[in-house]
Amino acid sequence: MGYQINNDNNDKDEAIKKMFKLMMEALMEGERNAFLGYEKYDYLNKQTQNSRNGYYKRDLLTTLGNITSLAVPRDRLGEFASEFIDAYEHSTKPVDKLILELYAKGMSSRDIVDVIEKLYGKKLSPQQVSEITKEVEE
Repeated sequence: MGYQINNDNNDKDEAIKKMFKLMMEALMEGERNAFLGYEKYDYLNKQTQNSRNGYYKRDLLTTLGNITSLAVPRDRLGEFASEFIDAYEHSTKPVDKLILELYAKGMSSRDIVDVIEKLYGKKLSPQQVSEITKEVEE
């Protein structure tokens, strides 16, 4: 008798990741609307020279796993910055904390890279791990 692999948990995890991605994108879009002072296509209330300028894609390592192609809104003048993720942030605070804790316990950057890849499915470079530990330590 063979065992059948249950993919229900994987499907649920993927659904949660998709919902998290959509929520983050919606929150950042709302932030940009508030920053610019008008809703999309509401040119009657536009009182700024600045305007929307599409999105850029980036990956974000979270405790849910790697969120790929997150659409981060930008503005024409380059003044908008989301409060939810920093411009150059590659992971969320819980992942940063894990990296710092592993580093504090004496694990090498390469060992930490292996652990993060096994847990979250995202390969970081040893340089990225070093940058995260420096940033978190400060």
